[in-house]
Amino acid sequence: DEFDRVVGDVGCAIVGQGPDIAPADGLIYALRDVTGTVDCVPLITASIMSKKLAAGPGAIVIDLKVGDGAFMTDLDQANELARRLVLVGQSHGRRMAVTFSDMSQPLGLAVGHANETLEAFQAMRPDGRLQAPADLVELTEDLVASMLMTAGVDQTREAALTHLRSAWDDGSAFDVLQRWVKAQGGILDSDRDDLGLDLAPQILAVEAPNDGYLTAVHCREVGLSLGEIGGARKTVDDKLDLRTGVDMVARIGDQVTKGQPLAWVRAHDKDAAAQCAKRLAGALKVTADPVDALPVIVDRYSAD
Repeated sequence: DEFDRVVGDVGCAIVGQGPDIAPADGLIYALRDVTGTVDCVPLITASIMSKKLAAGPGAIVIDLKVGDGAFMTDLDQANELARRLVLVGQSHGRRMAVTFSDMSQPLGLAVGHANETLEAFQAMRPDGRLQAPADLVELTEDLVASMLMTAGVDQTREAALTHLRSAWDDGSAFDVLQRWVKAQGGILDSDRDDLGLDLAPQILAVEAPNDGYLTAVHCREVGLSLGEIGGARKTVDDKLDLRTGVDMVARIGDQVTKGQPLAWVRAHDKDAAAQCAKRLAGALKVTADPVDALPVIVDRYSAD
């Protein structure tokens, strides 16, 4: 009821699995975790679509990640999952769209909790579209355009992009964001650059080991490195430190020089920061041979 009320009053809301929304999914997911079946396509389909259908939307747009940091490591796997998701949605009368986006490196620059939130919310400011990380903006625009088209608001991608950029640039989107956060119990101070979010003060650079090009980022290791600074759980009982995180500097395809920062670790403890930086360094591959920058939008799945 609260979810429906917030959507009606504000225009958007976030809701997750719980006692009233796909309760069986919580039990099944815990079982999948301990039986090594998290990446089982039929079970992923059931988990994703049970929550989507229970929340009640008439149109569903899915951002399906492909790459090192995703469940689906290649496009063939992703297409099979997309096919099943679309079939389930259509069988329940939902209009469906799926975008395949790259997860061979982190989206944007921030990896963490407070720092990722700050990056996303800063991007939503009226001038944020031209200042935020280009890949974050590109994917956001693509997904929102797909939402507008799938819901029947706009008939073409060009019209949808014009529509959303107008709302983004004139501050309408940021205004809705602030009202949405407040409606769901969050607190933001839009007059502050950091929006009132607390970030860990200890910063440590992860430097390029030699001249060359950043050719690979092992996203799983980047995520696991957060566990060294409390930004990810190593055990179920671990308490998260939401203030910690990693800020990427270099992107795949960038030319780098020895000693140049590839990323920054943000922590509260020097030893933990050093452990995170060591693990993170192993996740970033610098070689002599150049590689092309990666596209953000890998493909789209046609629901027809």
